[in-house]
Amino acid sequence: MPGEKSVTSDACPAGDGGHLTKTQRDLLRFIAGETAVNGGVRCTKRELADQFGRNVKTIDRCLSDLRRRGFVEAEMTFDERGAQVASTYRAVLAKGA
Repeated sequence: MPGEKSVTSDACPAGDGGHLTKTQRDLLRFIAGETAVNGGVRCTKRELADQFGRNVKTIDRCLSDLRRRGFVEAEMTFDERGAQVASTYRAVLAKGA
C-alpha cells in the first residue's frame, strides 16, 4: 500500500503502528539477552553498528525509537574528562513478567 512502512525496512520510523524493523528486532533480541545474562550491555553505537552491519545513524534511530517506545533504557557513561564513552543498554521487562 502507498505510504505503508515495511516491517523489514531499516529506516526505524517513529509512529509506524507498533511494528519493529528487522534491525530493531535484532537489537532488542541482543539487548534482552545481555540484560538477562549480564544485566545489560555496555557499548558504543559504533560497536553495535559494526556488530549488526549497519550504519551508526541507523543504529541511533533504531535505539531512539526503542527507547521512546519503552523497550530499552540507556545509561550514559563518561570518562574522567566528562566525554561520553559508551552507554549501558538494558531491555525493559514487561510489567507483570
